[in-house]
Amino acid sequence: DYKGNIITRAEYLAIMEKVEEKEVVALEPSEREIRFQDGYAGKDTFQNVIDLVEIAHKYPDKIFMAAGGNPFYLDGIQYPDIREARKAISEKGLWPSNLIVVGFEANESGQKVPASLGADIYVSLEDLKSLGFSGASSYATPVITEIIRQIEKVCKVDESGKKILFERMALDKEITDGITTIEYKLLDLPAVKAYLTGLKGKNKSIYDKEISKQ
Repeated sequence: DYKGNIITRAEYLAIMEKVEEKEVVALEPSEREIRFQDGYAGKDTFQNVIDLVEIAHKYPDKIFMAAGGNPFYLDGIQYPDIREARKAISEKGLWPSNLIVVGFEANESGQKVPASLGADIYVSLEDLKSLGFSGASSYATPVITEIIRQIEKVCKVDESGKKILFERMALDKEITDGITTIEYKLLDLPAVKAYLTGLKGKNKSIYDKEISKQ
C-alpha cells in the first residue's frame, strides 16, 4: 500500500475502488449556461480583426475567406460591425489585399439589408436557399470560396479571381435609414454562372479534368 506494507490483491482492489469513487453533484442551471459571443462584436472586435489581418499578412501568396458573422441587435445597435476597425487598419495601409470578408443579405421587415456590416461581399438569402443553404455568413463564405477556386484553379485566367469577382460578378447596392447610407457589393449569381460557363468553353479540357477529380 502507500505506506509500503504488503497487502493482498483483495485489499488493493478495495483501496482502488475507494480512490476512484466520485460524488455526483448537480449544478444549478445558471452554472451550466454557455454563451456564445460573435468574434466581431463586443469589446474584442478590434483585436480579433487585427488577428485576422496578421494571419493574412503572414501568407501573402494565399487568399483568405472569412465569415463576417450573423446579425443580432443589442440596445438597438446592429452587430457584428467591423467598419470602424477596418477603417482604422486601412488608413494605416495595413488591410491585406488577400483577405475577403463574406456576409449575407438578409430580409428584415420586408427590406433587404447586409447582415454583417463591413464585409467585402454579400450573398443574398434567395441565392443561398437556391443552393440548398440557409441564411448565414458561414454558408455564404464557401460559396465565394468556390467561385474564386473555379476562376483561379480551374479556368487558369490571367486576371486575379478577386478582381473578377468584384468587377464582373457583383452588383453595387445601398440602403438608407434616412440618416445613414450603407453601400455594399452583392454577388450576382447569374453573372457568375454566365462567366464560368464561358470560361468552361474556352478551357474545356482543363475544366473537365478538374471536375473528374471531385
